[in-house]
Amino acid sequence: MINKSLQRQILVPFILLIVMTGVVVSGVSYMFSKKTTIENSSENTSERMHDLDETLNGFLRDNANFVSAYADSATIKLHAKGDSPDYIISKFEDYHLANEAIMNSYFISDDKEVVMYPIPASPVDDMTLTPWYQQATKDPTKVFWTDPFIDEATDRPVVKAVKAVEYSGKIVGVTAIDIAVNDILTLMQDVKIGDTGYALLIDNSGNYMVHPDTKKLGKSATQESFYKDITKKEGTLTTKISGEERVVSYTKNDTTGWKLAGTVALSEFEEKATVILLPIGIALLVTLIVAAIISVFVSRRITVPVNQLKNAMHEIRNGNLQASVSIQRKDEIGELAASFDDMSNQMRTLIREMAQITDHVTDASQTVVASAEENSASAQEVSTTMQQIAAGSSHQAELMDQNAKAANVLAERIGTVHAHGERIEEATKQMNEQSLNGVKKVSVLKEKSLMTTEMTREMISSIKKLDETSGSVQQIVLTISDIANQTNLLALNAAIEAARAGESGRGFAVVADEVRKLAEQTELSLKDISALITDMQQVTENTVGQVQEAAALILSQSEAVEETEQSFTAISTAVKGNAAALKDVIQSVDEMTMQKDVLLENASHILAITQETAAGTEEVSASAEQQSASMEQLNHLADQLEQYAEQMRNHVQRFTF
Repeated sequence: MINKSLQRQILVPFILLIVMTGVVVSGVSYMFSKKTTIENSSENTSERMHDLDETLNGFLRDNANFVSAYADSATIKLHAKGDSPDYIISKFEDYHLANEAIMNSYFISDDKEVVMYPIPASPVDDMTLTPWYQQATKDPTKVFWTDPFIDEATDRPVVKAVKAVEYSGKIVGVTAIDIAVNDILTLMQDVKIGDTGYALLIDNSGNYMVHPDTKKLGKSATQESFYKDITKKEGTLTTKISGEERVVSYTKNDTTGWKLAGTVALSEFEEKATVILLPIGIALLVTLIVAAIISVFVSRRITVPVNQLKNAMHEIRNGNLQASVSIQRKDEIGELAASFDDMSNQMRTLIREMAQITDHVTDASQTVVASAEENSASAQEVSTTMQQIAAGSSHQAELMDQNAKAANVLAERIGTVHAHGERIEEATKQMNEQSLNGVKKVSVLKEKSLMTTEMTREMISSIKKLDETSGSVQQIVLTISDIANQTNLLALNAAIEAARAGESGRGFAVVADEVRKLAEQTELSLKDISALITDMQQVTENTVGQVQEAAALILSQSEAVEETEQSFTAISTAVKGNAAALKDVIQSVDEMTMQKDVLLENASHILAITQETAAGTEEVSASAEQQSASMEQLNHLADQLEQYAEQMRNHVQRFTF
């Protein structure tokens, strides 16, 4: 099986490499051959087109020489203006005999006379107006060729060669000949291009002059895919013609401007290129056979020693460590065999040492089992003790947590008391300030009250004086009233005396009357003044009574102010005492706050330590449990180790040292 596998692994890649190389070489050779064949065939076709162009030029040149001979003929020149065309027809006849390609010969004089051979001239349109006549007269030194057209007499396609006739430096007419297109077709059909190639000729109007398909003769070639390219001077291209890939080589005839083209099917070149595939295939087959033989030989050189190594390995697998191979080679296989023998020797030594180590492991595992059982019991006791300590630590942590919460509540209450104390202190300060302001205002009020009392006394004195003055004024008014009464009596007496005196006492009577009126008015005014004074005295008496009552009230007010001053003084003294006491309270609260902070910090530290202790205890307990579990596992592993040692001893005993 190994032999077949190694042979396959050596033979298959080697053959695949040869096959792939052969395929690549064949493909490259085929492509190169195809390319070379196409290039050579294209060059050959292009050369054939040049040869065909030269042949066409020779044909056209020969016929152009006949036209030139016509134009240079003395007979035609001398008889160009003659009445009889016989001499010209005779000349045409001679040339027709010399050149069978000429279908018709013409001479058109400048006075529109026409001479034709072999068909006589018939009344037609004015030939001097035709394009070819006009073209020939423009350059009398050249022969011009027309594109194909259908001859009316023969109904065949022809081309016309024309040249002007000069006589004494003057153009006297134009001579021309008709050449059948079939002659040109025959000329080009003789050209062979490959096995499937053919030639094409296209005139200046783009119509086919030569084509293997006679149905296309005279038809337009401008719609062909290659037409645009062949309008250039010359070249080669690959295009589709009638659905087939073909190579087209083309050139342009300088004499007429017609396009010559030769085309060959691309498949013809590919068929020629496939010829190289057969020798390549034969060479590839021979190479494969040789490669297979070499591969078999090489594979046997490898597989035979490999089989020896395989058999020796089977012996070792079955427990025979004394197996070895004897391969005396100086290549990699020889090194492999030597390495195998060395490995076998080392394995014998290793298994022998493993047998000794197995015995030691068995003894050590038994000792480990005993120690593990003792350690497991100790670890179990430590785990139980640590669990009890952990439970106590957890309970202590809970109590410390409750103490910390109570301390926090106490701290909040102390903070609240401190805040209230500060607010009371602030209110006491404001109360003290208000008390001092009240004392000051009461002092001012006391001073104002004393001033009011003094002013009241002065007012009473002034009112009394006013009352006395009013009485004096009343006496004066009474006196004036008496005087007014007396004046009135005197005025009456004066009036009486004036009346007695008659006319002489009339002026005095008037004065006496006026005095009487004044006395009456004075009496009336004095009555009013007396009434006013009486009212004023009454008001003054009332005012004196009211002022006396006000004085009594002011006196009472002064006493009340005095008492208020004493009260404010007492309040101020009490407030100052309260402020001092409150200051002591706040100071005590501050000290409590400081002690509270210390208490909280200590409680926090104690709680943290307790929690760490509880956590550490739990970790120790967990470690103890883990150690106990590890010891149990160690005990189990020791048992397994003893079992493995026993198994190893059994396995080692299978080998032969």
